[in-house]
Amino acid sequence: MKHLTQTTWEVAQGREGDFIKVCRRSTQIHQRLGAEKVLLLNNVAGPGHTMTYVCSFPDAVALGAFLEALPSDDDWRALGGEFVSDPPARMVSQHITQDLFS
Repeated sequence: MKHLTQTTWEVAQGREGDFIKVCRRSTQIHQRLGAEKVLLLNNVAGPGHTMTYVCSFPDAVALGAFLEALPSDDDWRALGGEFVSDPPARMVSQHITQDLFS
């Protein structure tokens, strides 16, 4: 059964390009650490301007290895430092889900 991480972000007006650049860099790190697929979804209905970043993992073991490795990854930590110094978005929600159809 596939497992997914989903983080929804409210993107600051005029900062869409900056946020997408951060997500592209995140994708490289997340795939290196085991995400088999990464999506950036532009939410076209609902309050505010939000985007949802999704990572897919083949199973709970792969997700667990990812969650264990991520906090100590040097590239991830550096990107996080850059992000918090001038954030183009703010986190709205974060979930870990299971794909019951996989």
